[in-house]
Amino acid sequence: MWLGGGVHSAAAAFSSLYVFGDGVCTTTDNVQSFPFSTNYFGQRYCNGRVWVEVLAQRQGLSYDSNKNISYFGHDSFELVTNVNNFITPPGATNALFIVWANNADMYYS
Repeated sequence: MWLGGGVHSAAAAFSSLYVFGDGVCTTTDNVQSFPFSTNYFGQRYCNGRVWVEVLAQRQGLSYDSNKNISYFGHDSFELVTNVNNFITPPGATNALFIVWANNADMYYS
């Protein structure tokens, strides 16, 4: 029995994907604060795609890094600020919104 990690797309239930979070989700650049190493894949702090890219593929969505508002080093204050300042685009009623936070991000700054 093969239990490989193949990723299969589904019919799109959502129109697009928006991501708010920290370095676990980021595919964006924050090179000014944290320069990337050549050991990492693209503009990520990992050696491959991050989970939101895989999720987009599984949901049948094209991944758009311009809709990813997450950065390495974000804390809970910055996350809440980004969510509060987000202007909902037209046609977002069928969009999937992800807000990622973990216990390391929850501190008063």
